[in-house]
Amino acid sequence: MRYWKRSVAVEAVRWTGDNTDEVRAFCPLLGGVSPGERFYLPDGRMISRGDWIIKDGGEFSPVKDHLFSAAYVPS
Repeated sequence: MRYWKRSVAVEAVRWTGDNTDEVRAFCPLLGGVSPGERFYLPDGRMISRGDWIIKDGGEFSPVKDHLFSAAYVPS
């Protein structure tokens, strides 16, 4: 049996390490940047340099780049 992931439009931003202001504007709930260059969501999930942050229905989630690239295409 085959299953297809349904199409869902999400907003997203990738943290490159040089766009901290852009990431904070997109997701104002982020905690500080740790010495290892990581952000933390209020629920404790970590966002490392190169990860994407997606916003879907008001919820923010970190997604590794290889997973984001495999699942999402720009509209």
